[in-house]
Amino acid sequence: MRSKTKTDIFEAIAKVNAKKEPNHFIIELSYNKKLVLPHDAGVAFINALKDAELMTDDYGKDPWIGPLDKDSIRVASLAHAHYEDIKVAALLKISLQDLHEARSGTPQRDPSFV
Repeated sequence: MRSKTKTDIFEAIAKVNAKKEPNHFIIELSYNKKLVLPHDAGVAFINALKDAELMTDDYGKDPWIGPLDKDSIRVASLAHAHYEDIKVAALLKISLQDLHEARSGTPQRDPSFV
């Protein structure tokens, strides 16, 4: 695969930036799968859970329904700039580190390992 030029990177950034949005909500589904929602939709999703209950249906046991505690769902915010970086890197099929290095011209550490 050919090396990405700064022009490739800036074109990809422009394509992703065409639709500006505020920060996003992340709702963890499993250790490696997360829903990413626009901020307002994330707030609406969380508000919709105010009357939710948790059902446990283990194999070989009777189902159980009880309160949904605060640890049942993990949420976080995702900065719009980081969201864009992830999308640009995926569009270019390069790593986030390669994107940051190409943008700055110097090697960068992965920001998730701070």
